[in-house]
Amino acid sequence: MRIVAETAAKAFSDSGFPLQATTYEKLFRGRCIGRVCREYENRIGHGFDPAFVGQVYSTIIRRFDAELRAVPHVSYALTWLREPKSVFSEWPKDVIRAGLETAGLTRFFARHRIVSFHDTGFEQPFFVLAKILAIAPSECILVCRSPATIAQAIQSGLNAIGYAGSAESEEDHENRLAAAGASAVITDLRQLKQTVLTLRSKPAIRPGAAFAGRS
Repeated sequence: MRIVAETAAKAFSDSGFPLQATTYEKLFRGRCIGRVCREYENRIGHGFDPAFVGQVYSTIIRRFDAELRAVPHVSYALTWLREPKSVFSEWPKDVIRAGLETAGLTRFFARHRIVSFHDTGFEQPFFVLAKILAIAPSECILVCRSPATIAQAIQSGLNAIGYAGSAESEEDHENRLAAAGASAVITDLRQLKQTVLTLRSKPAIRPGAAFAGRS
């Protein structure tokens, strides 16, 4: 996401680690700031100020309020997905909620779950998520734009639909999502309804929850 990459790159650059937003996006692909900091610390032995991560999150939330817009047709897709659904991300819940509120999507999850990797742990988050929601992984469908997240979900037994409709998508994004194991790749969220119906018509996929994952 452009807002996250730009904010994070500036914060790291201001801390003495020059980084371009495009480089940040390619290197870390949606990882939360806390995780990126730990990777830097392990790699080069540099310790960041304890307040650094919180300050970056606060800046991201302020930019969400000013700049974030919902993905086209996401309201249509979420209205149709009436079964239990969850937003699942490795970002902290306050950042997730801020994004949902700014995009006008909070109402779709008022009675459902907003779950963070900080709740599940980072080792096997999808297994833990399934336990939290009391749903078997094989009954879940992840909708996501991150090839790395899709690959992780597939390894945990979930089904996945890749989304490559963002203006920020790279030229080979659809191919990368398919290579990661996505059962289908869509470029318009109006395609989600029929895609889910098609997947669930297959014997190996029983009706169950659909997860809208941000990464």
